[in-house]
Amino acid sequence: MPKADARLYAALLRTGARFRTAGMPLLGVAGTDCVCWDLSWPATVRRELQSPPPGVGLAEGAQALSKLQRQLGLLLQAEEHTREALAEWAALADRFAARQSEHYSSALSLAVATEAGLALLSRQAQHLADPLQLELQEDAEQAEAGAEALSLDELAAAVRQQYPQLFLGSSGGGGSAGSMEVQVQQALALAGVLYRQQRFKHEPFEWVYEGLQPLLLPPRLWRRKLAPLTLATVAAGVAQRLGLQLLPVPAEPDAEIAAGMQEGPAGGAAAQGGLPLEQLRSDVAQRYAGRASAAAPELGPWLLLLPDHGTMQQQGQQVGVQWQHAMDACGGQLIDAADALRQYPALQQPAGPRLLSPLLGWQHMVRTVIQAHQRRGESDLVAHWVYVLLALDPQAPEWGHMLAG
Repeated sequence: MPKADARLYAALLRTGARFRTAGMPLLGVAGTDCVCWDLSWPATVRRELQSPPPGVGLAEGAQALSKLQRQLGLLLQAEEHTREALAEWAALADRFAARQSEHYSSALSLAVATEAGLALLSRQAQHLADPLQLELQEDAEQAEAGAEALSLDELAAAVRQQYPQLFLGSSGGGGSAGSMEVQVQQALALAGVLYRQQRFKHEPFEWVYEGLQPLLLPPRLWRRKLAPLTLATVAAGVAQRLGLQLLPVPAEPDAEIAAGMQEGPAGGAAAQGGLPLEQLRSDVAQRYAGRASAAAPELGPWLLLLPDHGTMQQQGQQVGVQWQHAMDACGGQLIDAADALRQYPALQQPAGPRLLSPLLGWQHMVRTVIQAHQRRGESDLVAHWVYVLLALDPQAPEWGHMLAG
C-alpha cells in the first residue's frame, strides 16, 4: 500500500476507534456509497483503498474523514436514552461483523442476525412506547381464539415432531444441508405447520389501532397476524433451529417505507405532550413529526430464499449465493427463482452482499417502526428512531438534510 494510502487508512481506522469509544455504530460514510454491508469498518476501508471506485482518490478520502467527524458529532447530539440504544446497535453490529474470508458463512447466518436485530428493536421499542407492557398484556388477552403462545424453539419442535423423517439429527446449528429436493420438502413442511396449522399470516392493518405489536418479536408469540418482515424473521428462525437455511430478505430492497408518506403539520399527542423534535434539524423534524394522512401505507413484501449450497459465484472480492426457490413470507407459498425474479425485478441472482447483509434488514425494520410512530403521531419516538436510522443507514436521504449547511 502506498504511503499516502497507508496514512489515510490509519486515519480512517483511528476515526473508527473514536466511534467505538463513543458507542456509536460506524457502518459507512454518511451521504456516500461507502457502506459496511459486512458490518466491518476496517474490512470496508481496506477494500475501498485496494479497489477504489472510479474517480475516487486521496482527495475524496480526506473528504470522507471530514464527513465522518460531522457524522459522529451529529449522532452524539441525540438524547441520552437514544445514545444508549445506539450503543446496543453498535454492539450487535460488532457481534455479526463478517470476516473477509467468511462471506458465504456470513450470508448463511443471516437468519440469526435478522432475528437478533428484530429482538433488539422489539425490546427497545417496547421499553420506549410501553414500558409497563400494558399493550403487550392486552394483546395477549385478546389473542386470536385458539392461538397458543409459542416460542420459536417450540414452533421448531412442533415441526420436527410432525416431520421427524425430514429433520433427522436437526440441531439448530445450521449445519450441512441435504439435496435441494430435500430442502424443498423441508420448506414445504415448515410452511404447512406455520402458515396452515398455526395460521401465521399477513393482513393489511392500521398502526393507529394495532400499535407496534404486529412488528415486534417477543419471546413468545401470541399474535399470528404479523408484518411481513416479522413473518420472515419467524420462519427463518424456526428453519434455522431445524438445520434448514432460509435467507430472509426484503423483496423490494430499495422501496421507500417511511420517507415517502404524505404527512400533515407537526403535532399529535406526543408533540403536544411537550416532547419536541428540536434535537433534529427543523426541516427534518417537520418532515417526520406529523400524523400521516389518508390510507395506511403498504408494507414491503419479504421473501425467504432457499440457497443452493453447491454453487457460489464470485462478485469481485465478495461471494454471491445462488438460490433456486423462494418462500413468500406473507403466506408461505413456495415459488421458483424465475417467477420470483419476474415478480420482484430488484432481486439478484446470485444474491449479492447487499441483499444478504443483515444491515439491509435492520434498516427496513427501523424504517417500519418510524412508519408506525408516524401513523400514530408520536413525534418524540419518531425522533428517537430517526437517529437509529441515521446510524444504521449511511445512504439515508435524511443525511442530506442533516449535513446541509
